[in-house]
Order: sequence, then C-alpha cells, then structure tokens
Amino acid sequence: MTSVVLPVVAFLAAIALIAFNVRHLVVQRPLEREWTQASEPDPDRRYLAILTHYPLQAGRRTSRVLGYVRLVQRRLDECDGLIGYALRANFYRQQLWTLSVWSDEASLRAFLDDIAHQQASDDLMAYVTGAETRQWWIQGHEIPPTWDDALAQLSDPSGEPFRASEPDTSNVG
Repeated sequence: MTSVVLPVVAFLAAIALIAFNVRHLVVQRPLEREWTQASEPDPDRRYLAILTHYPLQAGRRTSRVLGYVRLVQRRLDECDGLIGYALRANFYRQQLWTLSVWSDEASLRAFLDDIAHQQASDDLMAYVTGAETRQWWIQGHEIPPTWDDALAQLSDPSGEPFRASEPDTSNVG
C-alpha cells in the first residue's frame, strides 16, 4: 500500500507546486496590452484621455470578461477620432483598467453610443462591482500617457469624473 501512496502524494505535491507557481508568478502579474496607436497626435494639440477602472466580482469567469474586452477592442480599431488605447488587468486581484485618448468628445461619444459597445458594456456590468471613470485633457506630446500618470487620476480628489458635456475647448488646436 505504501508503494502506491508515495507516488500519489508526490504527484499531488507536484500539481500543488505548479498551481502555486502559476497563481503567484503568472496570475498575480498584471496583464497589459501595450499602447495601440490608432492615429498620430499633433504634439501641440490637446486630446481627451479617459481611464476606466472596473473592480470585478470575485469568482466570475475571466474568460467572459476577456471576450467582452476583445469585442470592444475590435470596435476600437474601427473608430474615427481614436488616438490610441491600452488595457491593464490583474485577474488575481479582480481588477481591470482601460485607457484611451480621443481627438474630441464627439468621437468618444460616437464610440460610446455604438450598439456593439453598449451591448458589451451592459453585459460586462454583470461581472463588475462598480466602475470608476476619469477624464482629463492631455497634450499630444504626452501621448501615450503612462499608467502611473493615468492611475494617479483616480486618486486625485480634484479629478474630473467622466461627463457627457465637453469642457471649454477654446484652447484646443
């Protein structure tokens, strides 16, 4: 009996070690889609940057969330007025962030009003415990924004939550 138990225990220990390494070395690291440049920004012009943070519900299937993300990414690749976008996710900590820069509020609004984006957003909300979005103006020479700069927008008490109306654009080139 001992000759059978020892290999089984060794096998289970190996599986546990592999699972531990996958969880701690792969899953805990953020998944990042690097900046995807859709159009070249004018260095002297201001653009609208949007950061969204989605805290995900524990225990929900990340494959579904990634499916919605891919659907939105395909739609982004077809949008007019998009300067670029990036994605960061940490599924171990149940966090997802999106970052995009738009030529103006009208371009962003057209994307948000698109039926494919609306459907994906509505479906994604079943996996999210809440969402926080910030908008700010960024100079073309600052594109792409760094994740540190973008994430700082969430903790800035004077940060501007996303809103539908466009701020004063008299300085926009």
